[in-house]
Amino acid sequence: MVEVPLVFRYVNSGNSLMLRGKVRLGGQSKTSSGTGLWLSGGFGIVPNKGQSLDSLSLRGVILRGRTSADTVRLMIDTYQNKRWLGMAEVGAEYVIRIRKQTERIMSLRWYRALGYSLRTDVSYAINRADPTVATLRNGGNG
Repeated sequence: MVEVPLVFRYVNSGNSLMLRGKVRLGGQSKTSSGTGLWLSGGFGIVPNKGQSLDSLSLRGVILRGRTSADTVRLMIDTYQNKRWLGMAEVGAEYVIRIRKQTERIMSLRWYRALGYSLRTDVSYAINRADPTVATLRNGGNG
């Protein structure tokens, strides 16, 4: 018997507003005309709507011997955060000026969320016992 895991993928709206600044290392010479290594950094905001994204409820029976069984209930609810969150960025670029209006740019950027965008509440109960609850929050980076 092959077990297939349950995979859940959730995203926020994907919209953000960034304010970025950058500075070139090595000074400003007329011969380079923009060619060189640039360092950048910035901050931004990500708007959230606070909406429910998904709900899942599972119920099963676990047999213990021939005469007794346990009923297991699992509930999963995923929400988007109601508040906006911040985001920080650090980056580096290497720019090569090819012609007056043409550049080749190689860049590397790293983002870090300053808060969480998605929340998942998981609860399970066996028979009629009080449910056990856990909250999962993401703190994204990329």
